[in-house]
This record gives sequence, C-alpha cells and structure tokens, in this order.
Amino acid sequence: GPANLLLAVVDDKDESHVKAGENGGRTLTHVAVLRDLKRVATLSRGKGLSQSIEVQVPSGSGKMRLIAFVQDGTAGAVWGATSTSF
Repeated sequence: GPANLLLAVVDDKDESHVKAGENGGRTLTHVAVLRDLKRVATLSRGKGLSQSIEVQVPSGSGKMRLIAFVQDGTAGAVWGATSTSF
C-alpha cells in the first residue's frame, strides 16, 4: 500500500524555565524537541521520487537535526529513517 515520506525538524536540546506548579522555579532540560513536522509526499511501491523541499528553521535555535522517514500509510509502522545535523 501507500507510504508517507515525512520530514521532522528537531532541536537537539532546549530548556524551559518553569514559573509555577510542582516544578516552579526549576529549569527543565529537553532533548529531541520537535519544531516542525511535514508530510512531503505519498509514495507508491516501485515508483521513484525526486523533489526539492524548503524547510523553515526556527530563529534562535541551536544545533538542529533534520530527520526524514517513511511511514506506512495505514498501519503507521516506520519502514526507514535517516537524519543529518545542521
């Protein structure tokens, strides 16, 4: 069946300064923070794909990673993935 090609823009590390609640006054560190996720194309078995894609990078971001993965269009299983830092 069909599969989806998706691109994720991920911030390798981020922090949040909590002002209230049970973590009030603490600084929390987060890893692999998703900044953008977009479906680029629907793929069909046996057909190739050549496409240019523009990716928006959030301003003020640190070290980022671009992750591309192919996901089954119905069951949701991931068939393959690759990533690069920028």
